[in-house]
Amino acid sequence: MSDEPEATPKGVSGLLRWLAGVIAGFTILIATVGPLRETWCKNIGLFCTHQPDVPVPGNTVTVSRDLVIGRWEVVQNEGNYSRTFTTDYHPDGTFSGYWTLFSTSTGTKKPYEGTWKVTNISHDRFTLELTYLKGPAEWAGDPTCPSFPCRWSATFKVLDKDRAQNITNNYVALRKE
Repeated sequence: MSDEPEATPKGVSGLLRWLAGVIAGFTILIATVGPLRETWCKNIGLFCTHQPDVPVPGNTVTVSRDLVIGRWEVVQNEGNYSRTFTTDYHPDGTFSGYWTLFSTSTGTKKPYEGTWKVTNISHDRFTLELTYLKGPAEWAGDPTCPSFPCRWSATFKVLDKDRAQNITNNYVALRKE
């Protein structure tokens, strides 16, 4: 009886190393070349340190002022309550909407209004700048809006014509009909 540890058969070991190399090569190829890159980076993220600023084939939605016009809704859940912001962006550069706070099963609507402006960053990113002229009394003294008028801005990425991701504050705004 020998004291030497039993060696892994070279056939299985070699096959596993070869298979790992093929998988790694295939992964890098998908993540760096071709139309699968956007899907790969969005869903897997491995080897995706830089998202190129090129349109995704088939995605015809580009940043424009017209993209923002209409009704948008944001829902934020925090602990025992949730907030919904429903905002109508008008063609004349004004907006109006209401903020609904749900702390129980009922919500209370609070109106707000102001002006808006879009600044294009790239084909799928923009900065939305809002100037609130009126808003709920609950906002008074808030560090982000200590008094009216107050300004707010965030960077968005267009996901499609009905969804835009707020990159600054980490939420998705949904278009409402």
